[in-house]
Amino acid sequence: MIFYVNALYSISKELMIPLKQAFSCLMLVCLMAALALPAAASGYRVDPKRIYANDGTNDFWWSHTRCATLPGQGQDSAPVILCTASKDLNDNHSDVFFDIAYTISSDLGDSWTPYTVIPQYNWRMLPNGYMGMLIDPVPVYHAASGKILLLGMAQSYDANYAKKQTYPAYAVYDPTTGAWSADWQLFDWPQVFGHAGSSYPYIDERTGKVLWPIHSISGSGALQVVTASFDGTSLTYESISGTVSNTGSHGNRSGIEASLTEFGGEYFLTSRDDTNNRLAKSANGIVWQPAVDLQWEDGTPVSGSMNTQMHWITRPDGLYLVYTRQDAVNSDVFRYRSPLWMAEVNPVTLKLKKETERNVMPNTTDRAQLGNFGTLNVTPELSIVTSNEWKSLQPNSTIVSRIWWNQSLLGSWPLNETAGTTATDTSGAGHDGSITGAVPGAEGRFGAALSFAKAGDHINLGHPADGSFDFGATQDFSVSAWVKTSHTGSIQYIVNKGDTNGSFWLRFEADGALRFLLDYGSTFDYVKSPASFADGKWHHVVGAADRDAGLRLYVDGALVAQSSTMLGGSISSALPLTIGTDSALTLKGLIAEVKLYNYVLDEFEVLGLGGVVGSWSFDEPTAGSGIVTANDVSDYEYGMLLNGAARSPAGKSGGAVQLSGSRQFVKLGDPDSGAYDFGTDRDFSLTAWFKTDVSGTSGYIVNKGDTNASYALRIESNGTIRFWLDYGSTADAVQSAQAYADGKWHHIAAVADRDTGLKLYVDGILVGENTSLLGGDISNKLSLTVGHNSPSTPNGLIDEVQLYRYALTEEEAVEIAQR
Repeated sequence: MIFYVNALYSISKELMIPLKQAFSCLMLVCLMAALALPAAASGYRVDPKRIYANDGTNDFWWSHTRCATLPGQGQDSAPVILCTASKDLNDNHSDVFFDIAYTISSDLGDSWTPYTVIPQYNWRMLPNGYMGMLIDPVPVYHAASGKILLLGMAQSYDANYAKKQTYPAYAVYDPTTGAWSADWQLFDWPQVFGHAGSSYPYIDERTGKVLWPIHSISGSGALQVVTASFDGTSLTYESISGTVSNTGSHGNRSGIEASLTEFGGEYFLTSRDDTNNRLAKSANGIVWQPAVDLQWEDGTPVSGSMNTQMHWITRPDGLYLVYTRQDAVNSDVFRYRSPLWMAEVNPVTLKLKKETERNVMPNTTDRAQLGNFGTLNVTPELSIVTSNEWKSLQPNSTIVSRIWWNQSLLGSWPLNETAGTTATDTSGAGHDGSITGAVPGAEGRFGAALSFAKAGDHINLGHPADGSFDFGATQDFSVSAWVKTSHTGSIQYIVNKGDTNGSFWLRFEADGALRFLLDYGSTFDYVKSPASFADGKWHHVVGAADRDAGLRLYVDGALVAQSSTMLGGSISSALPLTIGTDSALTLKGLIAEVKLYNYVLDEFEVLGLGGVVGSWSFDEPTAGSGIVTANDVSDYEYGMLLNGAARSPAGKSGGAVQLSGSRQFVKLGDPDSGAYDFGTDRDFSLTAWFKTDVSGTSGYIVNKGDTNASYALRIESNGTIRFWLDYGSTADAVQSAQAYADGKWHHIAAVADRDTGLKLYVDGILVGENTSLLGGDISNKLSLTVGHNSPSTPNGLIDEVQLYRYALTEEEAVEIAQR
């Protein structure tokens, strides 16, 4: 899931695991989505993905993943990101951890090394006479020494794993040798005991001092900041601040897991509390103002933000807090510990700016908690939030949300107006356009579209003073649009900015081919489709400009042309960005959903913009029962193989899901975005490859919902295929006359046009149609599944399941079946 937020807010390459290999399935740039905008003042892009998933054979889980940077040691002198995690053996004991492992990325999070256990870090006898282990560690880079400090606490346990005293503790990583210190050490300080787990320190780069928040007195809420020096080997106590006054419940978790940062010359501290999480600040890090409850700027409490840690992301132009809270989407999540939210904090009042709040790590498929998390500024353009899915052995995964502050959606124009002369920019950037000549209200791919019919029909989107529509000689960008025309014989501009002195444009050529071009004046670069798309059908077109690697042109999700070399030059121009053009070369047809980005869209984002809600190929390299493996295009949403469902290598294309018994199914989740729900009037389509030679019992191929509200694709007991929409007391359905339980692969396409009816295609042939719909609501809060958690499970193979947010045409159903 890649989504956007309006922010009114010397590692061996052989060890790397490319994410697109580890998570080889496809899916959504989730509908939750597509909000966006440029850099810190007006928006940022959030890209959450899984970098590890339990393979179904592990009898443990990784947790508490947190990270540090090593400046200049990665690819192209980028920072290396090093993350540590703790091992929980899932033996029903709370907060009992064993190994510590680490993983490294040298390409800003695109790929990661496998978790590597640090073998010398083990349980040992502590001064209180109990065995214990370094737990809840936080790695931080210490610039003065060039080392990474791993700060946490040594938790002691009795023979029954009951928790006893804790000691602040630490370890050291030397990036020059790639070695960890011989053992973890206790921090020698006057109060001896202290809760320092999951606490983020502040490293003063001017002095090299370590300011470390420690909860020093169990059960009283006493939180203090220790100042220590570090010589590259040992951490030495120097002084301690006054106590941060905490008016909370003073329960056993009050004042723990603090996070410290500096912003604008002041220090800011988070404090976990049993009833209300709190924030505090100090002018010098020594004397602290009393901690205050987490509130919105209007003085209302941030409901449900309690008993869970909070951490900072500090930007040059803003102080941001990542936290959890109660919301309509997480009533079923333990302590509301998912999703993770982020908002800007007013540094004067310590209150959150509600209008800046965004979801930076969404709920997972299995509604697991994400509350033990970490934050890190990697570069001025990139911050990350890290966590582990924490619910059971399956799933257990490590999630990294990358926050790209400089990547955003510059403008989004649905062109779905039904009247008027204004094309509204829904991105939040405020770049509304002025419509000249073009007629609103035409039937579009997703609602209304704008009709262009005569010379000069166009939309003027202006030339923003901030230059956000100009990309100079080096700035990457992408432009996306839905278009429909049957006209040939003349050039037709879809999107254009500039002239022959400097410009970029996306257009139809006279022969109907599509061209994406960057014009520098005397030279230019372009890519052109080999085929004509002026065929009277809707097409999704994307031009992506990577100013180093070349241009790409996508049509309907497929890469149809690309260049690998660039002449290069500036394309900036004072002329306005236009949809269509104010000349005779305007498009004669329909345009909808135009978007402009200041970065290169990848193939998965292109697929999502083209209307594919989910696509599951089941080609993951790992086989086995119970594996978290049916991942989607986002590298975030995924499928859980449950009750014996397994991956088979004998798919239609690569792997497939093998269902062979009652209640076997793949759980695909129910995104908070509602991406898999289609209400009372939204069109959609569902496709899949299916193979069985077993008849006599019915079985769900794909299903979402129950008898109160659902949609489903099923093979009946006589081998026929049925697609239906269930509204509770009524339903609409369409069914094939022929049976297909013949041991052969068959492609099924089920199409729901909520106005004209249901259609069912098998192997590209229309085998059933229902044009008289009763209608009703099919949205529900149940998971989308392949197979079903009931006796109605098919016996066979299922592959290449896809869900679309529009009604496929007959031509499209045929084309998909013939791929």
